Amino acid sequence: MAENIEKFIDQLSKQKVDKSKVFNFYHEDDNFPQYFTTRMNLLVYLTQMKEKKPKTLFVGEAPGKDGCAITGIPFTSENIMSKINSFDLFGFPKEIEMNGKTVKLNENLQKEKTATMVWNTLINLNFCPLLWNAFPYNPFDPNTKKNRKPTQSEIEIGKKYLTKLLELYKIKNVVAVGNAAEDILKQLKINCHKVPHPSYGNKKKFNDGIKGLIVEGKIN
Repeated sequence: MAENIEKFIDQLSKQKVDKSKVFNFYHEDDNFPQYFTTRMNLLVYLTQMKEKKPKTLFVGEAPGKDGCAITGIPFTSENIMSKINSFDLFGFPKEIEMNGKTVKLNENLQKEKTATMVWNTLINLNFCPLLWNAFPYNPFDPNTKKNRKPTQSEIEIGKKYLTKLLELYKIKNVVAVGNAAEDILKQLKINCHKVPHPSYGNKKKFNDGIKGLIVEGKIN
């Protein structure tokens, strides 16, 4: 399985995309030396999740520039990655000794609102699904550099990676996070449940949506 995960990440990193409007943060690039970190983070995460044998996959639309595009893991941020959670995922020391001095590591780390709300909810519900995005790279507007929706051709690129994850982890249930993700999954003919996206004041609806699916036995 480790070889399959490594192969999966290698394919992700080598995927051809339009660099003028898509950021492949797993690709080896002199202009983005952090590619090693994003790939290693994803390798550790997917390996840890394989051991947990998740039956449910949560799918978002696409990575944002302030979260997954920095960490390499869907629905995370630097701040979330720095903390050990109740699922025994992520985390690193708050400080280390370097050249006889104490260096703090967890200061001024990037935060991402959606990621924070997602993880707070999952931890409170003690529910640990596998997390992914329909399009695994960061689509951005060439002019404003802001996040944008993935195009039809980009969705088709994402389909093969989404399908591969479903096979690798023997996923039984898929949950779309938000309307955009649901539309994409329906388009790809992947059966799914849906919960509201936690942004724009929908945190409680997001929490209640997941809780309802668990109580009704639709996801586990």
